[in-house]
Parts: sequence; structure tokens; C-alpha cells
Amino acid sequence: MKTKYVFGAAVATLLVTSGAQAGTLYVANLSQANENPPTGAPYTGTGWLILNDAENSATVTATHNINIALTGGHIHRGIGTVNGPVIFPFVAPYTSPVGPLTWAIPAADVVNLKNLGLYVNFHTAVNPGGAIRGTLVRALTSTAATTGAQTRVANALDVSAGYNSDLDSVLMSTAQATASVRTQTLEDLNGKTIYAQGRQSVESMQGFQNSLFSHADALARTPGGEGFSGFVDGGSAFGKHKAYADQAGATVTRPFILGGVDYRFDQQAAATFAVGYADGLDKFDNNAGRTKSKTTSIQGAVTAGMGSRVVFSASGGYGWSKYTTTRNIASLNRTASSSHNGSVWTLGAKVAAPFAIDNGATIAPYASIDSQSATVDAYTETGANSVNLIVPQIKVKESAGELGANFRVPMGAEAAGVTAGLTAGWRYLLNKGSSSFNTALQGSPNVAFTNLILAPGKNTAHLAANLNAVISGNLSGSIGYEGFMSSRRSIHAIEARLVLKM
Repeated sequence: MKTKYVFGAAVATLLVTSGAQAGTLYVANLSQANENPPTGAPYTGTGWLILNDAENSATVTATHNINIALTGGHIHRGIGTVNGPVIFPFVAPYTSPVGPLTWAIPAADVVNLKNLGLYVNFHTAVNPGGAIRGTLVRALTSTAATTGAQTRVANALDVSAGYNSDLDSVLMSTAQATASVRTQTLEDLNGKTIYAQGRQSVESMQGFQNSLFSHADALARTPGGEGFSGFVDGGSAFGKHKAYADQAGATVTRPFILGGVDYRFDQQAAATFAVGYADGLDKFDNNAGRTKSKTTSIQGAVTAGMGSRVVFSASGGYGWSKYTTTRNIASLNRTASSSHNGSVWTLGAKVAAPFAIDNGATIAPYASIDSQSATVDAYTETGANSVNLIVPQIKVKESAGELGANFRVPMGAEAAGVTAGLTAGWRYLLNKGSSSFNTALQGSPNVAFTNLILAPGKNTAHLAANLNAVISGNLSGSIGYEGFMSSRRSIHAIEARLVLKM
């Protein structure tokens, strides 16, 4: 396959330098066994023909490894191994690579071409009737497609011949590959990893917002009057996005830190300003590549008591994301990369109603609603042999409501200031949460193929547990776990928080 790839790349370069018109690719695998009668000649070769979209002109090239004197090279009319007349002669001296040659192909021979009625033939003095021969066959990658995503990529590739040398070399090497390799190439070329960029930004902002709501709950429980306090919250999220439909599975890690200041107006009202940073990484299954998403955000929140039994919290934030991606196209021995930007915002509100139960414990049923929207800027992949995938601006939106309860109980003597908490909730996606976008390969004639971004699941279980303690004087802290489990993802986080009353 490596030799064929080199031949294909050389021919593709010739095609582009000739200014060939784009269209559909035909390939002829040349061998002595196709001659009538077979010649036993120890040579092979490949013939290429690109038929333009108007179907009135073809660009012809060929390669071979014949090392003796050639007496001719032609396209003949003939089906199977039937010998037929020369209809397009090549230009002497017929050394490899031949062409590119432009052929004003007659309409009748376009019909013959489409019906396997044309063949490429090289002649030598030893075999004047033909040494190696092969029928021109439409090079279709769609015959190897096994999924919807692969089919969409194939439909774009199969009408993209003749635009540039890089894309032509992909088409030619793929045409010469086995069916299994063609299938893998289609799988490698689709955008199954692109979804992770916006999802990372959305999940980062959800994490910041959840931390602020948790901090607001703690403020509402802590006695005190007017004044400032500061806090820092850090930890790491980790988990798994499952492979689903056109999306690659990925292992997720996301260290984060959130710090800010609070101003408490009285026992029941406070305002918070915070800055957060998350460094997300998706490592895709089967060595398909990785995506890094670094998100920096500013967040604001307010907390207010509404009567003696209801606490209201609201939070909003805006973030900037920096994405660095790598896609491994193993079937073509290529790697594609990109570096680009995006933005994300979040809004949320939560209402809780704490009730005292036995021995100082409380239970607080709650309801919340939140929404995030991430925008990934348009970009084109770069890098050596990247295939240059063109990706438009992408938007990922998620809105959800949640119902649950928080249970909190003091640990030991009240003076110790240690409490344990447990939260259980059920999160329901309010919008579709899925979208699609069209990508294209640079050099393709604006034929895009659709990629999907699927919601992480309509229903998500939310579990959290934490331990809170007064460390000394005005310093308190907590350590906890939080997890979100749905049909398509399982994300967990361990975090610790320190709060200093000023």
C-alpha cells in the first residue's frame, strides 16, 4: 500500500499542476493477468482518470514499473478482457509517470467509461499487443461505508477528485486500499471527536456554577453579620463520555480552581464575585486523538432568604475558552491539529426550603434551573498531512431543570462545627440538547458532510457528599464529591474549599 500511496501522490501533484478540472475518479489496476491472452510480464501499474463535472473532459495519468522499452500506452475501448481499438493515445516516451493528459472524451465513451467499457494498456517490444492492462472502474469509497457518518464522508469524497494534490493523494491511496482500510479511513476522516470542544466548555461552566450554589448554601447556614469573606475552591473532575452514534468515546479529566469574594449584607443576603479556571482534556478511545479546552470565567452570584424557610440563589457567568485539538488519522498515517478559541456563558437559579429535623439535622428540598451556551470559533485543521478539515462555527446549548434534596447532619458536639451533607437530585434536559454542523475537506468542491453533537442524556442522576468544618477562628473548609451520571456520560469531581471571614 505504501508504494501505491507514493504513486498516487506523484500523480496527484501532476494533476494539480495541470489545472485539471474536478470531478469523479476512475482507477485501473494494471497487470499481465488482464491481457488477452495473459502475458506473464512481471510488471504492474495504475491508471487514473478524472472525469470533470460537465462530463466532456478527462484528465488521464498513469504509473508503471516497466523497465524495458515501451512501444505504446493507450486507453482502449473494450469490456472485460475483450480486445478493442485505441481511442486515446498517450504521449511518447511513455515513461512513468505518464501525463497529465487532457482528453476531450466523447459522450459515447463517457457511457462506456461508466459501464466498464474502457481500459488502460501499456505495450512493449516483447508484448506488442499489450504487456499490462486494467479496466477503468469508478473509485467509490461509499461502498466501504458501514455507518451514517462514514456514508456522509464518502459522498463528499467521491465527487472531490482533481481539486488539489493533498486531497487527490487521499482519494488515490484509499481507492487502492482494502475494503477494511477504506472503512477505517472514512471513520478517521469524519468529525466524531469535534463534539468535545463545546461540551468541555459547558461542563466547566456547570462545574463553576454548582460550586457557587454549594458555597451559597454554606453561606446561608453560617451565622454572621455584614462583611466580606474570601474563598478558594479547587479540585478535579474526571469520568467518561461514552461512544454513541457519530461521537467517539473519551476519557475526561478537568482540574479546576475557583476563587472569589463575598459580601454579606445580613444573615439572609449575600453577593459573590468569582474567577474560575478549568483545564479540560478529552482522550478519545482507540487512539483517535485528544482535545484540550482551557476555560477562564468570571462568575457572579446572589443569595437571599425569602421568609424563614426559603433560600433563593442565582448565578451567572461568562467564559473564554482556548481549544487545542489533535485527530489521529491512522489509516492514512496522518495527524490533524488545530488551535482556536471560543466563548461560553451560564445562567442558573435555585430555590431551597430547609426544614429542621431530629438532633440538629436539616433536610432541604430544592428546585433549580440552569442554561449554558458555548460557541466554538470556525477553524481549519493544519499540520503536516492533516487533510485540512474545515469546521464552521459551532454552538452547543444545554438547559436543564433539577429536583432534589440536601440532607445535613452535625457530627459530634455542636461546638466542634463539623457537619456532613448528602445531596441527591434528578436533572432533566429541557431542550433537545443536540445539534449538527457541516464540515468539509479543503479542496473538496464545497461538498459538506454532517456531524452530530448529541445531548449527554435526557435524564441525569446528581449525587454529592461533603464534610464541612470550622478549622480555626474565621477559617472554615470543606471537602466533597459530586457526580453526574446519565446514559451517555459519567462525570465525577473531588473538590476542597477554604473560606476566610474578613
